Amino acid sequence: VVAKGAKFVGSNIGSIQDIKDMLEVASKKNVRPVIQKLPMSKVNEGIQMVRDGTVRYRVVLEN
Repeated sequence: VVAKGAKFVGSNIGSIQDIKDMLEVASKKNVRPVIQKLPMSKVNEGIQMVRDGTVRYRVVLEN
C-alpha cells in the first residue's frame, strides 16, 4: 500500500469484522475506487471543484 502511495481513511460505520469482510470481497472482486486524477499543478482547480460540489466521488492529486 505504501509503495503505491495509497491511503486508508477510517470510518466508524460497521464493526472491525465488517470492514475485514468488505476488504476481502473488494480484493477478490478487484473493486477499484472511482476517482478523478489531477496533476499537482492543478491543486487549486481541484480545491475549487470540491468547494463548488462538482467533484464526483474523490479528487486525487498526482506528482
